[in-house]
Amino acid sequence: MEQAPLFSICIPAHNATGVIGECLASLARQSCESWEAIVVDDASTDSLDQWCAGQDVICAERLTYYRFDENGGPFRARRKAFSLARGRYVICLDSDDELIGSDALALMAEAIERESPDVLMFNMSACVDGGDSIVDYGALGLAEGAVDKGAFVEAFLSSYALNNLATKALRRELVGADGDEPKRRLKMCEDRLEVSGALARAESFCLLDRDLYYYRPNEASTTHARFELDYCDQQAYVERVVWERLGGAVGSRDGQYRLLLSAWAHDMEALAQDRGVAELAACLEQIAAEPLFVEAMGVVGTDGQRAERATSLRLLAAGRVRAAARWVRALVRLKGAAKR
Repeated sequence: MEQAPLFSICIPAHNATGVIGECLASLARQSCESWEAIVVDDASTDSLDQWCAGQDVICAERLTYYRFDENGGPFRARRKAFSLARGRYVICLDSDDELIGSDALALMAEAIERESPDVLMFNMSACVDGGDSIVDYGALGLAEGAVDKGAFVEAFLSSYALNNLATKALRRELVGADGDEPKRRLKMCEDRLEVSGALARAESFCLLDRDLYYYRPNEASTTHARFELDYCDQQAYVERVVWERLGGAVGSRDGQYRLLLSAWAHDMEALAQDRGVAELAACLEQIAAEPLFVEAMGVVGTDGQRAERATSLRLLAAGRVRAAARWVRALVRLKGAAKR
């Protein structure tokens, strides 16, 4: 392997012995050979260390393995991988996901040679062979080729579709910078926080709108677990940091306000799962007191929100917390009945 590879594939892993073999196999079949793999074991209890030591899926000299003795979450694991990376670009690959086909890295390398971007974006699919792309870049106003930084930042601020680290190859210097550590441990929006730091430092962007990453749906993820009130607070924390980093690149915060209100309207329904009116009302009261909620409602209100969620937001903004709780619980029941 060459002294400094083009790509460092950063793989955070926790109890991944059942899936990481397929992940690494997707690297082994790549026609582009300028890469290294870095597996950071986040205190696994399934002998992942022994599996990595004995694996023969990829050449041993391509693999760097590091283990934490205490679980710290994917943000810390990725940061450690970044610190060990030697490549010009880092790509984040979850241990249960794969690169699609044999030319994913080659296509990225061609785009990098052609455009020399700080950030190369591509697409992902929930189908192992690609198709049915997850990110609709066109709907965000982004087209293949060079992308203006202002246009990308505006799309990022107003949507969660661009959050994922897995849809980007980033110059190594852009990630894991000192001083970017979050002031709290995050279970939500950690990708968005990391990406925002990279965007703030990046100057050039390129879009390769091809399905190059297979995203394996995971029913055990946080988004499928019981929703906690602290997730809403984590969202607000991240959005404050994101605006501090990127707000100067756009003329208005309205897109971010609308995104937050849409997220909170969704979160209200997620909080209603398995909670009675009194418990839900206590949760909603804290959302209503969040300064960003008050600020966003004062600036954009319910502009662009679906009718039923606009009602949820208006009731909450008016201080009718118990009424909002009853309304949201009714929505959840109706939507559940419709699914059946």
